[in-house]
Amino acid sequence: MFIARKISQSLTDSMIQNSVITKEESDIYMYCYNALFEQILYTTIILFLGILLHKLLFSLLFLLTFMTLRLLGGGIHATTEFSCTIISFTVYFIFLFLAPAIVSYYSSILWFITFLLSLIIIILFAPIDNANKRLNIV
Repeated sequence: MFIARKISQSLTDSMIQNSVITKEESDIYMYCYNALFEQILYTTIILFLGILLHKLLFSLLFLLTFMTLRLLGGGIHATTEFSCTIISFTVYFIFLFLAPAIVSYYSSILWFITFLLSLIIIILFAPIDNANKRLNIV
């Protein structure tokens, strides 16, 4: 997101000017701050939309599952930051409007079992190698 990148750049430049970090270290700080602020902004926007659309519970459930997938699973990596943002919000809106319809057909215990099975599969197979973000063997 453009806003996260601008905040990260400003913060990193300030740290260089105040001799907190060196110019050589700025790229890693810029990357980390950008990732942090992107997550904060994305979460804030999702929660705001959930409140605005009166679907806060579904937004919280989405964040719980989607953020877990992002952190643990890797998954699909878009070729650009903008396309990643578009895909992320598209998935959110699909979930937001389909989840209430799906929930009414299944019992809570079935959803909990499905969640647990999905979680086990993610833990077993994560992270996923992708052409846009290669895995490094450390």
